[in-house]
Amino acid sequence: MNVDWNLKFIKEKCYSLDNDRFKKKSFVYAPFPEIDKHGFQDGEIREEILGDVLARFFRMENENVLYPLGFNSITLKSFLESKKLYKVLDHTQEDIFYTQMCNLGIGISNEKCISMRGEEYIGILQNAFIELYERGYIKYKVYNPIHERNNELYEIVDDASMPKAGAKCFILDIDGLIPQIVSDIEKLSIKEEYKNELIHKLSPVSLLKVDFFLSNGKALEIEMENPEYMGGISYIFLNPNYMDIDAYISLDEKESVYEFINSDTNLYAYSGLSAKNPLTGRDIPVFISKMYHERIYLGIPSIDSEDALFVLNEGFDSIDILTNDGLLMNSDLLDGYEKMEAREKIIEAFTESLIGTVSHGYKNHEILLSSLDPFGALFPFLEEGSKINSLKEYLPYIFSSQFRPVLPIDVLVPGSPILGTMSNFITEGLCPLLSLIYDDIGSIESLFSLDTKELYESFLPIKKAYIHKDKIVESLFMPIIFYNIIKKEVSYALPDLFQNVSIVLGCMDIHHSLIRRYNHNLMDMDKYIHKFGCDAIRFLVASTPDTEELIYDTYHLEDLKSYLMDVKRCLMGAKEVGSLNLDYYFHKLSDMAKDALDKGDILSYIEILKAFNKNILFKENISKNQAFTYIRIIYPVFPYLAEEVYMELFNGKYSILNEGWPS
Repeated sequence: MNVDWNLKFIKEKCYSLDNDRFKKKSFVYAPFPEIDKHGFQDGEIREEILGDVLARFFRMENENVLYPLGFNSITLKSFLESKKLYKVLDHTQEDIFYTQMCNLGIGISNEKCISMRGEEYIGILQNAFIELYERGYIKYKVYNPIHERNNELYEIVDDASMPKAGAKCFILDIDGLIPQIVSDIEKLSIKEEYKNELIHKLSPVSLLKVDFFLSNGKALEIEMENPEYMGGISYIFLNPNYMDIDAYISLDEKESVYEFINSDTNLYAYSGLSAKNPLTGRDIPVFISKMYHERIYLGIPSIDSEDALFVLNEGFDSIDILTNDGLLMNSDLLDGYEKMEAREKIIEAFTESLIGTVSHGYKNHEILLSSLDPFGALFPFLEEGSKINSLKEYLPYIFSSQFRPVLPIDVLVPGSPILGTMSNFITEGLCPLLSLIYDDIGSIESLFSLDTKELYESFLPIKKAYIHKDKIVESLFMPIIFYNIIKKEVSYALPDLFQNVSIVLGCMDIHHSLIRRYNHNLMDMDKYIHKFGCDAIRFLVASTPDTEELIYDTYHLEDLKSYLMDVKRCLMGAKEVGSLNLDYYFHKLSDMAKDALDKGDILSYIEILKAFNKNILFKENISKNQAFTYIRIIYPVFPYLAEEVYMELFNGKYSILNEGWPS
């Protein structure tokens, strides 16, 4: 019967957007589920069901609701299942997920049913990737994990999928955007611990900013996170990829420096200059090097083992600044102090004497977008020697059914496929924005076009988003980053991206174990739906606080199923005429339920319904008019129960959605 209802909903276009320009628009979002062999085997359906409850309510309020749903079919899980089961890419698993979501009452708009492995989505994803590359935010460069060892935005990628040292990779550079990104995170309606977790990915630091004067009279502004180690600086590397170095090389060495820059044979070139250490007065040799992915690198071998090995191999001088007891030495006024005391002393001394200033910044500004796992979206470029050539005119660039990159035979772009695929940082991070411009006919629209601007202005901010706790980086942090890039690039003001966000915990079995293959407790969602019904499962989800794990307790589900049968029994027993005195309680129920759902508070909405059932529905004889009011109120969370009663008691020919919320 559930499938019959869903066919009815689709036929009546209950989930579709309409073209009414004056109708209020709402955007509800939940990250797409990661598909595997048998659908929702891990039980992770909370975000999708909670989002559907609100989407149905907003539609009853006559709003034009965008609730994009689909399948995250470019994950490791999806790839391995496809490869293992079918040896080819096909839509079998997506069909399983689609059916299960429909049977759970999750409304999927046909034109917004997105397969993240489908040609339509891959096309706009790759186009967005090219646009971000052309505008300088995505860069193709050598990746060195040794020198990115403290960058969490690299390390949160699974090590198994990370490129090896020396490999060229795609990087997203958000330098210059971080203050606004942090501001947007701080405005989110989530717990402080989640905000701090996201901001911590950027590695906030306090920096002492000091001028090091060069032997040619120029000043080199340097920021130090650990200024207590200033006395141990043994060499300075300047990276020509990040700064104009002409002011920092002598005329005598200029030719040899540029020979070095244009070759890949040497690690560094001497600039011909030295810098005066403002703490000790020692001269520090300055070199030009591309070894480190930062503007200025300070070599301090006394506290860094890699620097110590480097100076040993290269024959550089090394300055010891730590005694066996961990106290500072050879550091002028810091001698004899412990690390933290020395930091406070040098900051105080330099700021009071106006030698330096303290600023607050963030160390991490580059995000790895390349993955070596054999799944995901292909990079829309071909590599030709030291160049990469765009495939913008030949999108989408996809895997064949046999997992091989395939392009039309008439492609005129020279080069070879680039190793790897896009990480979930970009495939999931762009999803909320691409969902706006996606359509099922495969048209490719720019992130920055005027047509897209109208969509941003019409549907944003996202009225409610439900994000799994383990997905806050790729599904919350990354969309904020990409949206800030858009806001910076366009010449018009845009609304915020998120209005209200709920972080949702995971699902467990009755023994409080995560539902995972390694725990041998995967569930058969089809059996759960068949045994307990769609509405009982939605009841379980909606009545569990976001801050608690969802427990799949079959005894509790049986109780919820019986409870809903009691509700239906009371409704089907409604009389033509009932007590007018009860009208007040039904109107009050409508107002209270509406207020809770307007705030996105589904748990309170459920508690309001349960209290009403206990005090009114299960005790009093209600009229058909009162039953008609009630089924419209419960429709968002119990759509099939509401539709059944509507059809059986009121001979409803169309969806009860068309009746709207009771006024």
